[in-house]
Amino acid sequence: MVDLGHHLGLTVVVEGVETVEVRRRLAEMGADRIQGYLLSRPMPVAAFEQWIADRPVRMAELSTEAETSAPERIEDRER
Repeated sequence: MVDLGHHLGLTVVVEGVETVEVRRRLAEMGADRIQGYLLSRPMPVAAFEQWIADRPVRMAELSTEAETSAPERIEDRER
């Protein structure tokens, strides 16, 4: 599905990611973004605004050294 999305010119967002292992595998597959409980549980808008303001690093910077060798990392390409 990741390959199909990319061939259609789409940004691939994978939902329901709950573990670091799944995130790593998705990065190896070339997924562009993830969403799910691994990052955060659902929250009200005001709580989200504070949560995002308090983040010391962007999602792209959360990769470990081992993950940087993956063909594509999950990253926030809009920043």
